[in-house]
Amino acid sequence: MNRTQRTQKNARSGFLRPNALRLARSLAFLAVTSVFGMAPAAVDAAPQRTILQERDLLSGHPQTARLGTLTLKAGDAIPWHVHEGVEMAYVMTGRIIVSIAGKEDAIAAQGSSIQFPPGIAHRVRAPDDSDASCVIAWVTDTGTPLLTPAPAPAPH
Repeated sequence: MNRTQRTQKNARSGFLRPNALRLARSLAFLAVTSVFGMAPAAVDAAPQRTILQERDLLSGHPQTARLGTLTLKAGDAIPWHVHEGVEMAYVMTGRIIVSIAGKEDAIAAQGSSIQFPPGIAHRVRAPDDSDASCVIAWVTDTGTPLLTPAPAPAPH
C-alpha cells in the first residue's frame, strides 16, 4: 500500500477527517510552492514574514492555522514576542539563533525544526554572517493576534 492509499484509508477510517486532510494537502502544497518562488498572499516589513495561507480549523473550539515564511538577512532579528498558540518552524536555508525565555540560546541550522510553546517569550535572529529562511506554521484561537510583543527576559 503506497502513501496515498494509506492516507485515503486513514481519512475514510476517521483518523483524518476530510477537512483536515484537505488542510494538510493545502499546507504541503503551499510549503512546496513557496520554496519554488510562487507569489505570496501578504507581506510584512523586513525581516520579511509572509503569510501563505490562513484557514479556520474545524475543531472543538474556533482556531486558525497560518502557514508562512520568514526571511532574515544577516544580522536581522525578530524581537521578543509570544504567541497564544503553538508555533512550529523549519529552517529552509542558513541558520538562526533561537532564544527562548529561561533557556540558553540555540542554533538551528538548515533542515532543523523548532517548536515554540504557547505563551513563552522567544525571538529568532540570523547570525551576522548568514541569511536564513524558514517555513512556519502557527495555530491560534480565532480572533487572537498572531503575536504579542514581549519584554526581553532577565538574563539567566
